[in-house]
Amino acid sequence: MKEIKAAGDDLSAIKSKDRTLAAAIDRYTTESSKKIGKTKAQVLRSIREYDIASMP
Repeated sequence: MKEIKAAGDDLSAIKSKDRTLAAAIDRYTTESSKKIGKTKAQVLRSIREYDIASMP
């Protein structure tokens, strides 16, 4: 949300970044303010192994 607010009306800079589901999962796990439980961590690791993880 911070990036969207900072970009204002020009969202092309945000859209042009190469973002994948795997990158989003990595960012979530590193930046999460809450401790991630064992089950959620395992599910996120499993998702990263599938082809969907390379999709934007």
